[in-house]
Amino acid sequence: MFQWRKFQFFNEQVVRDEDEPAAPHRGLEDVVRDVACASSGRGKLLVGGTGGIVRVVDRAFVIDVYQLYNKSITHIHQLKSADLLVTVGVDSDLGEAVLKIWSFVKLDRHGSPTELKSWPIRAPSSRASSALAAAPLQVTTLAVLENLSQIALGLADGRVLVVRGNDVSRDRSPKLVFLTPPAEVPAPVTGLGWRMFSGAPLLFVVTTSLVTAFYTGHGDHADTLDYQGVGLGNTVMTSDGSIVLGRPEACFFYEAEGRGPCFAFDVDGEKKMLFWFRTFLGVVYQVVRGSKTLDWLYIYDLKNQLVAYNAKFKSPVTHVLSEWGMLLVFTADGEVHQLLERDTQTKLDLLFKNHLYPRAIDLAQAQGMNAANLAEIYRRYGDHLYSKRDYTRAMAQYLHTIGSLEPSYVIRKYLDEQRIHNLTTYLQALHEKRLANEDHTTLLLNCYTKLKDESKLDEFVKQPAHEVAFDVPTAIKVCRQAGYSMHALFLARRFNEHDAFLKIQLEDLSTGNNDGYVQALEYIQTLSFDEAKANMIKYGKTLVERLPELTTQVLMALCTDYTPKAPAGGLSSRLDDDDDDGSPSRRRRRKKRGADGGESTEPLHDVMAGPSGDGLPPPSSGGAPVLDDRAALLGTADVAPGTRTGVSVSHRKSSAAPTIRRADAEDFVHIFVNSSYWLTVFLEYLVSERVSSSPTVYNTLLELYLTDDAKSDVLRDLTEAQIAAVREHKASQAMELLRNPNSQYSVEQALILCKMYDFRPGTLLLLEKLRLFEEIVQFYMEENNYEAILSVCRMHGEKSPNLWIKVLSYFATRADAGPHIISVLDAVDSSNLLPPLLVVQTLATSDVATLECVKDFIQGRLSAQNAMIDDDTATIKSLREETLRMRSEIEELQTSAKIFQLSKCSRCSSALDLPAVHFLCMHSLHQRCLLDSEDECPICAKDNRHVRQYKASLEAKAHDHDLFFGKLEAAPDGFAVVADYLGRGIFNKPVIVGDSRRMRDAGLSDAEMRAMLLQ
Repeated sequence: MFQWRKFQFFNEQVVRDEDEPAAPHRGLEDVVRDVACASSGRGKLLVGGTGGIVRVVDRAFVIDVYQLYNKSITHIHQLKSADLLVTVGVDSDLGEAVLKIWSFVKLDRHGSPTELKSWPIRAPSSRASSALAAAPLQVTTLAVLENLSQIALGLADGRVLVVRGNDVSRDRSPKLVFLTPPAEVPAPVTGLGWRMFSGAPLLFVVTTSLVTAFYTGHGDHADTLDYQGVGLGNTVMTSDGSIVLGRPEACFFYEAEGRGPCFAFDVDGEKKMLFWFRTFLGVVYQVVRGSKTLDWLYIYDLKNQLVAYNAKFKSPVTHVLSEWGMLLVFTADGEVHQLLERDTQTKLDLLFKNHLYPRAIDLAQAQGMNAANLAEIYRRYGDHLYSKRDYTRAMAQYLHTIGSLEPSYVIRKYLDEQRIHNLTTYLQALHEKRLANEDHTTLLLNCYTKLKDESKLDEFVKQPAHEVAFDVPTAIKVCRQAGYSMHALFLARRFNEHDAFLKIQLEDLSTGNNDGYVQALEYIQTLSFDEAKANMIKYGKTLVERLPELTTQVLMALCTDYTPKAPAGGLSSRLDDDDDDGSPSRRRRRKKRGADGGESTEPLHDVMAGPSGDGLPPPSSGGAPVLDDRAALLGTADVAPGTRTGVSVSHRKSSAAPTIRRADAEDFVHIFVNSSYWLTVFLEYLVSERVSSSPTVYNTLLELYLTDDAKSDVLRDLTEAQIAAVREHKASQAMELLRNPNSQYSVEQALILCKMYDFRPGTLLLLEKLRLFEEIVQFYMEENNYEAILSVCRMHGEKSPNLWIKVLSYFATRADAGPHIISVLDAVDSSNLLPPLLVVQTLATSDVATLECVKDFIQGRLSAQNAMIDDDTATIKSLREETLRMRSEIEELQTSAKIFQLSKCSRCSSALDLPAVHFLCMHSLHQRCLLDSEDECPICAKDNRHVRQYKASLEAKAHDHDLFFGKLEAAPDGFAVVADYLGRGIFNKPVIVGDSRRMRDAGLSDAEMRAMLLQ
């Protein structure tokens, strides 16, 4: 017996008259008081009354009356899919029932619906073959298929008459078939109902003693569903095709397969009528209270198991119809009661008020509410349970709010340590729905670690990659902080978090041994070029300190022809799926874990632990060089620069790929800050391979050669003799590096290094390369190497005379340099490098140089200068005489007449006759022998042209200053170059047209103007 909570989900209102609101609707009162049958559909109510009339009521309660039968109407059915009406009534006094189909689409001339078809309902005669030639039958029920392919009529004799056709309203001769339920004693048919089953129509037939299903689409096969029936009016079809029978003890549902669920309601009364509205089952009870009999109407929400409405009626209920989204209840006193379902929010508020949250949830789901509204209901339900301290059930509700409710609302409620299990459940659900952020991941992993639930932690980190819904860097960070380094390592390896992987290996798993460093180095070699380079720059210093040889080899490969390796077997990217395989190794690990009492990392240990050498030789101890290297340094064999014995590079290949990428060596120099030996090995390898042209590489290697590392770890155990041999070898390597023409070092930087480390051979070599002769002389002066000083001056003194001054000044201060002063003076005198006055001034303050040292030099230079003066005086005299002669000739040409005495033409050699042309060059020609374009003597024109060209070239060179200074610097006698350019007019004042015009206006002659312009 169901005792469901009662609610008023429907609002009840009596249809009132517009003119008298306190009274029932007058028109409807007449309709309701005279009801023989009723139906609804297509926006109207259809009520059959006495005398065969049908009243049609629309939404405004306007009533139309039609006479469809002459006597009476007993059954009526309005189709939902078409505006057709199926009725059963009586037209004659014989009482014979007639089945008719009416159309409200086509009206007759009186405005009444058109009769489409009609069939009298008769029993078949035993003497006639016609099914229609028989006595009248009493119809108890009517059921119509919506497509009008079949119409069923239940008869009082227990049979069912089925009218069949494709569309009986149009077929000319539909087939009439009688179906007889398999009952021993015929009983009246009290209910019919159609449904489609497996694509064919199925007819439920209910009698007072039997429930049968007829498969009218498959040979009218009959299945008995139950051997107990109901009375008339106690059957109804649901919206999903089930038929409901209202028996005194309960309401039973029947499907095509048999009887379904039943509901026994706690109502003390006889079921009078059943109806179905949307998803609600309605029952009208006749309840006896003393001497009074009242009708109670109950509406049940079967899904949510509650009473959606209940009310008693003072007058018996005759019919219940559903139309216009509401229920209409007809009572015998002529009233029509409207039952309008309340909106969903009002229903929910009623349920919330009674704390019926599960039913509120079911109701919201049935109404198709959106996820946000459902989540709000779940939240209220969760808050209700939380207030009752039912934390587990509350969390079950909060899980439904994920995606709509802010997670912090729930998390704050469960931060207490006693509720950590519930919090873990919520955080797991957040991650499963991919709605977790970094803080949620951190909190979930902290929950796992506090609960010591390593199995959950394993499951969390090894979930399939496509299902991962957490922030991997955050998970790695939390696992490390909680001490689960192997889990963090697994995540880093699986999701290519290279930086995190290396940090874990180097900081967490490398205490006490080098295994972590080896695995870190192996891991770097599996990365791409860019990633390997970046990680070596970041972690190279740490790796060099622990594994100098292996690290150096990896760096060599990065700078030459690096190729990523395949991951080693020990670096698998997934956990073991079988944690309890019972293997001895696993049992030993389990035993050891229990004995140590420490963190359990067994599920990940097999994955991360692997061979330490994969592709690389074992690390050398203590960071010292291998013995072969030390022997090479101490041996007497000639070792080429940039080579080391005993060092192999595992990445080298016989042939280079066409797209090789190489790292810059200078990016890695800083990681060898405490390992100068291995830096030397690294740089020598690169120099020998000629893969780097960076001056930094060569400069750094030179500095390493020059550095005295006798106190370093490499040479700490060597004897003094061995250390001296090492230094000598390094010096020779440095000199060979400096002499090598392929070396790309910076000469200036190398010179600074050689001076800083007092490497004198290298300093001298670099000074020669830079042609710093004064620095070279100074270098030899510091060594008091007189011969070397003179040698440098003899080689480069002509180009740099200041060398002799510097050397002369130096020898003037040396007490034992007397003979060398004479050598300097001889060299200066032979090449005329210095003026005598400068030599005398340089030696005048010397306490070493004597008059005897300079006597011969001064006498020789004075004699030479006197001879030069005599030659210059003679030359001047000759030039003056030539100048005077030329001036007199010019003056004569300007002031005296010129007599031409030639009798023959200078061009054709014939007798000269007029007209003739005479030139000042004393040539005379016929006028006819001259061309029109010739305005000068054609005999002297060629020589004059050469003179003009020569003069133009001299003027052009006179203004070429770069050429002038070049000659001045290269010439042994600079004064001669200056004199030559003075003669070419380099310092002449330019002729200005305005000046010459003003001079001519002043009455000056050409000679006077030329003299003034040349001043």
